[in-house]
Amino acid sequence: MFKSYKDIFSQRADSYHQAMSECPQARALEFKNTIEQVHIPVGSKICDLPSGGGYLWPYLPDNDLHFTAVEVSNYFFQNCLEDQHRERVLSELHKVALPDGSFDIVFSVTGLHHIEDRGAVYAEIFRLLKPGGVAVIAEVKQASPVAYFLNEYVHQYSSMGHEGLFLDAADIRLIEKAGFNINKNKYIEYGWWFNTVKEMTHFCRLLFALDKVDDESLEQGIKHYLGYESHVDGIEMAWGLQFITLSKNK
Repeated sequence: MFKSYKDIFSQRADSYHQAMSECPQARALEFKNTIEQVHIPVGSKICDLPSGGGYLWPYLPDNDLHFTAVEVSNYFFQNCLEDQHRERVLSELHKVALPDGSFDIVFSVTGLHHIEDRGAVYAEIFRLLKPGGVAVIAEVKQASPVAYFLNEYVHQYSSMGHEGLFLDAADIRLIEKAGFNINKNKYIEYGWWFNTVKEMTHFCRLLFALDKVDDESLEQGIKHYLGYESHVDGIEMAWGLQFITLSKNK
């Protein structure tokens, strides 16, 4: 049975957040690649949906932005910081309690594959954007190495399983139905970075709740599905996502 984002992270948001807190550098290129898809003017109003623990924020430029983290999981919501530049909203993703045209830019990084009705979320992102606003969807691509790792390996070795619904041609139709223009649609390969192999397996165990496998077998699973390389400055685990950049006509 498909588990929703809310169901999944009501159970494992704590271990996910622990992984991100202990290895904050691991997914740096993922967040940097996401942000590099668009120009971010000074003073932009930005939404991250779903935001997890607000992990995108440190990679945004320091140019008087206003950042809103929209999150479904109460645990993640509690760990999103608030200050003069940041606010948080606890909400379902298809019905956010914010006015039409609230944002210049909306980002969504690797949360939508846990959402069954993505059409409703794309429509909500469209509503939340100002005329002329842009959105970036960074997600797992159907039939990619990451997709097989998650839905085969993680599904087998996590007690919670993993049944992600990954990006495919149906998403393009739903995005266009919501009213968006698609400006860019590309697959980018990059690495998750760690100091040691042990750190890599520890991070993946926490992030994906891999409670049914030992470290040695987990390393072999990563090697088989994804691959990793040792460099003088650390361990690079292969990863990749589809990055879709959307615009709302003025």
